[in-house]
Amino acid sequence: MSTSSIRSLVRQLGLSAATVFLALRDSPCVVQATKNRVLKASHLAHYRPNPLVGSVVSLIRRSMHRRYQGNLMAMNYSIEAEPVLIPFHCEILSGAKQRT
Repeated sequence: MSTSSIRSLVRQLGLSAATVFLALRDSPCVVQATKNRVLKASHLAHYRPNPLVGSVVSLIRRSMHRRYQGNLMAMNYSIEAEPVLIPFHCEILSGAKQRT
């Protein structure tokens, strides 16, 4: 007994992929009659969500909506007002100043 995919349900039912996807997740955006039709077809076709695909899509969605924005701070622990910095620290400080 092979399992079906959302694509095969889309072809079978003549609906959009978004409608089938939302109906399977019981979205209020889909009319109840359409939900029932999709759920009946998915049951008859032995549809099972693929957890690997679900986790990849979830990761993609999260990374698209959240862009990391951190804070950077430079502290002077030296007794001197303008300490001599090594080239590595100069590059970091220069880059931070350019981004502000």
